[in-house]
Amino acid sequence: MEKEEKIRVVVRARPCVTDSKRSGGSTSRDKPANNQECVAASPENPGELFVYSDATHTRAATFRCETFLPSTSSQEDVFEQVRAKELVEAALDGFPVTIFAYGQTGAGKSFTIFGKEDGVTERRMALHEQDGLLPRTAQELMNAISARKGEVEYTLRVTCVEIYNEQVRDVFDPRKETLAVRSSKTHGFFLENATVVECVTAREIVRVVKAAATHRAKSSHLLNEQSNRSHCIVTIYIDAAPLRPESPDSPGGKRYGKMTIVDLAGSERASDSGAVGTQLRETCHINRSLHCLSQVIQAMNAPKCTRTGKSKFVPYRDSKLTMLLLDSLGGNCKTLMIACVNASPQFAVESTHFLEHPNHELDPSVMLSNRSDDDVNKYDRQQHHADMQPPENAISMLQQHDPSLRRKVVQLELKTLLKRMPTSLPSKHALPPVSKRTPPQRSLQYIVQHPESSYSNQATNHLTLPRSDSPPPPYDDLFGIETIPCSQNQSIADSRRSSPRLPPTRPVQEPPQTNNCGIPAKTLSPEEQLQQLLQQMLPQSQSPPRRVPDMPDYRSGAPQCRSKPSKPPSYASAATNHLSGSTRGKINFGVQEVDVATKLTKKIKLSAPIVSSPMDTVTEANMAIAIALQGGLGFLHCNNSIEQQAEMVRAVKQYENGFIPEPKVLSPSNTVADLDELKVSGVPITEDGSVKGKLVGLVTSRDVDFIEDRSVPLSSIMVPLEQLVVGKYPISLEEANKVLKEAKKGTLPIVDASGNLVSLMTRLDLLKHRDYPNAVRDPATHKLLVGAAVTVNEQAKPRIDVLVAAGADVIALDARQGDSEIQIELVKYIKQSHPSVEVVGGNVVTMKQLKHLLDAGVDGVRVGMGVGSVSTSQVVKAVGRAQLSAIYNTALLAKDFGVPVIADGGIGSPGAAIKALSLGASVVMMGSSLAGTAEAPGDYFFQDGMRLKHYYGSGSHEYYRHGDPNHATAASHVAVGVSGAVVDQGSVHKYLPYIQQSIRHGFQDLGVRSIPQLHTSLYSGELRFERRTISAQKEGGVHDLFTYSKQLYA
Repeated sequence: MEKEEKIRVVVRARPCVTDSKRSGGSTSRDKPANNQECVAASPENPGELFVYSDATHTRAATFRCETFLPSTSSQEDVFEQVRAKELVEAALDGFPVTIFAYGQTGAGKSFTIFGKEDGVTERRMALHEQDGLLPRTAQELMNAISARKGEVEYTLRVTCVEIYNEQVRDVFDPRKETLAVRSSKTHGFFLENATVVECVTAREIVRVVKAAATHRAKSSHLLNEQSNRSHCIVTIYIDAAPLRPESPDSPGGKRYGKMTIVDLAGSERASDSGAVGTQLRETCHINRSLHCLSQVIQAMNAPKCTRTGKSKFVPYRDSKLTMLLLDSLGGNCKTLMIACVNASPQFAVESTHFLEHPNHELDPSVMLSNRSDDDVNKYDRQQHHADMQPPENAISMLQQHDPSLRRKVVQLELKTLLKRMPTSLPSKHALPPVSKRTPPQRSLQYIVQHPESSYSNQATNHLTLPRSDSPPPPYDDLFGIETIPCSQNQSIADSRRSSPRLPPTRPVQEPPQTNNCGIPAKTLSPEEQLQQLLQQMLPQSQSPPRRVPDMPDYRSGAPQCRSKPSKPPSYASAATNHLSGSTRGKINFGVQEVDVATKLTKKIKLSAPIVSSPMDTVTEANMAIAIALQGGLGFLHCNNSIEQQAEMVRAVKQYENGFIPEPKVLSPSNTVADLDELKVSGVPITEDGSVKGKLVGLVTSRDVDFIEDRSVPLSSIMVPLEQLVVGKYPISLEEANKVLKEAKKGTLPIVDASGNLVSLMTRLDLLKHRDYPNAVRDPATHKLLVGAAVTVNEQAKPRIDVLVAAGADVIALDARQGDSEIQIELVKYIKQSHPSVEVVGGNVVTMKQLKHLLDAGVDGVRVGMGVGSVSTSQVVKAVGRAQLSAIYNTALLAKDFGVPVIADGGIGSPGAAIKALSLGASVVMMGSSLAGTAEAPGDYFFQDGMRLKHYYGSGSHEYYRHGDPNHATAASHVAVGVSGAVVDQGSVHKYLPYIQQSIRHGFQDLGVRSIPQLHTSLYSGELRFERRTISAQKEGGVHDLFTYSKQLYA
């Protein structure tokens, strides 16, 4: 069965409304005079549509459509005039049928599809006058099935899903996680584990769909009080089995029809809706998916290439919406597009722009063919087939998931591993080897208790950079320690009782010596060096003794020193001294009283101690904006061209403004064409066209949208000064905000006493200030702060100049080894050429490396080498250092210069961040954790049921393949990074508040209210650390559960 038919476009107008939220929610709007509407059909030709741009109906844009439904049309009129009955008959004959409503927000799309929300789940009558296309189509479907009852047996199954922020949700079962969109060669794209409901009456279809529709994501903004924030797709699968043989001319066998009814979310402009935060993200996803749908339709109807004869590639994979509509569009589907517009004159501009799309995107005719058993393998239904057909290896899959079988597999693997282990390895009860050089007991107390992970073969895994010029830190690794608050007066004897005995120490033979840097000289013994550093750190009353008493070693049988140890105080006196302090152990403040503000550099302050790593899978403009709004800072990656990175800097800077000191301005003699080149919605007009000239008017996009002659001077269309609301300089942000609220305007020019333009401010920026009070902004310009990374090489200087000109606040010199002549040269260049810009150097892990950068003048330093989740520097190059050891040692020196330390690497959890901050870091840099967020570059994909994002190291082959062609190629470097994937972490706007709140809780338990107080406790000896064994680490995590789920935040 074949027939030709047009892909039909029908336009429906929503009546003028008496109350609209378009201008802020409190502004009411009445019907225009004489009940005039901006959208009307031509009296001579009903298929010709006029959109009037003025109240007198003298100027209009003309469009063509199949049918125009005015605002007076009822729901029944819509059903009849779109010829929905013909679509129902086609679906029963085996054709795929698609009906979707689209248009700007608030244009009545959901009302057209579903009707009025009036408790339809409880009504018994089949139809109501307010019911939309879906209920009426379901009723007509049942009526047609009843008419064919003796000839064909039909089975109806219904699914209902929504696409919210590019995530597919099952509306029938909101408890489910997001549904995975799979693809196969035989079935195309299909949904995995979608709920399928079998219905036998029209009332059942309407009831389940409308009840499920109440779970759709909705919110309120300036354009619509109840705006759907997702695309809703209702699919009715129709299985037709003939009850008697058909005529010889008909193709017998089963037929599979499908009706897809789509309620698309409304397109909108963020400047009109006032969307910020979550709503802005929703708006971006909605507009993006609608754009992808538009691109698919254009590609489908594009002519074939004259040279190759091939059709244009159709980008179905660009959006989840187009994936699911793959077989609902195109040559074998009957499609009805209902364009919903708002007939109010205030929406004339949006209606004009919106109607331009279907006018040029749709091909007027397509070939249609139905589906029978002969082509079911090609066009079979996706969800039903995937859910109903079990895989061939179902039994083996069940066996793999059986708990007893898994335990047996683990036991066998363990036995095999033990057989392969060498007999020379110590047993689990053997004592670990002890170094002959052991730090003395001191006020900065620690308990030595070597975990099994640090046994004798540890040095064979990687080489570290040993330093004898710094005291050994009270820990070994990142996750094997715990911070413990204790009294400053805890005695040495108390530490002895809780610690294993230490080996003897070497007697001090020479007096202490120091170099001119304040660092102990290398000629001193380790004990003397440690003693001198502690004297610098601790008060004189807490200074440790000059000579450390020797302790016998009962474990290794080492010879004891002849020096007699001093008699320790008695246990009773030690306990008395320990309890004699004040109420330091009592927590007398709440979590919200903890202040996590910190310094990133000498001058830049942050509201949260978190920055994002400059990796191309982590930080671009969207991430930098989100991090800055949450109180941190993003470092934009440099694996691109100079202009691309500068454009990202400008995008962050233009996202939010307070007062705009130098807005774009024009003169009255300029034309509309000049305004088009500026690409801004509102431009002040000054007498001479200068920024500080005398203000004479204001022109917005609404004033010029319907002007065909773009050579018209602005003096004839601008709003004159007498009709403007202006702010008088000087004026504060609070006062300007009050003026905008009272005037209900979107733009406020600021003028001085002489009428000269001083600055400009907008309502949208004030909303951002309100919604993100902790955002880090430039105090002078109120713009968000942003950092930019630069690769350390000879070509870095031109990039630095361009980034500073674009507005970067801090430059991070990106190198794995920061102790190089070229980096020191770049630091000096930035401080001389751009003294107002802060410089972050690195990476370093020792005091000597850091000292060179401090002398060069860095304002901040990144610490870490080979400890990132995707770094292999320690394996490939045999260089690096345990992260907390590096932080502790470098922070001892950096604090004397007032330079903050940034912990770069190994920060994969809030607990790791707390440990890094406790050892002297002021800020933590996160990479892999942020790579899984929605704001990170790249798209999500599914693997083994997990939602993932690609993530690779800065030294990996993948990095060089995706980066700037000026970089070294993959063949000319040694890879020191790997490629992988990270799990979805949701949005930064939820993940970072979770990290910050976790840090606050940790600080409260430690008894500190801020990061500076935490560092004071560290250097005074009040804060101490305890090394945990493997068993202790296991106890500290989730254990003894067969299965469990972990949810980071609600």
